[in-house]
Amino acid sequence: MCKWEFDDHGERIPLDVNGTYTLNEQEAVCELARLGMGVAQLPGHEVVSYIRSGELEAVLTDFVSLERSIYICFPHRDHIAPRTRVFVDFVVEKLADHPDIIADLPGLDLSAKRKAASVDSGI
Repeated sequence: MCKWEFDDHGERIPLDVNGTYTLNEQEAVCELARLGMGVAQLPGHEVVSYIRSGELEAVLTDFVSLERSIYICFPHRDHIAPRTRVFVDFVVEKLADHPDIIADLPGLDLSAKRKAASVDSGI
């Protein structure tokens, strides 16, 4: 069982889902959805080309969350090596607004949500 998260006017809505298949590889989940074997919650960058080509269709677009997580794993220490800190800062800066991460999907206008999020965060 896994949780899907949705956003309703800034409120996070977790939803427990289960189904015939349980996968932890996004490409495999995407392929099953493309084959018509179910629905999937995937990051926009993973599916944008399939949505543009018509192989997949975006649903529940009013509940898309702007939040996303990308993890960088490194050993925890009291003092992080300067080169590690520089690398982490570089990745955060480069990926924060990268078009492959923040994909604008056909039929999905997130401009109002992005504007509200930037006002809320003081950006």
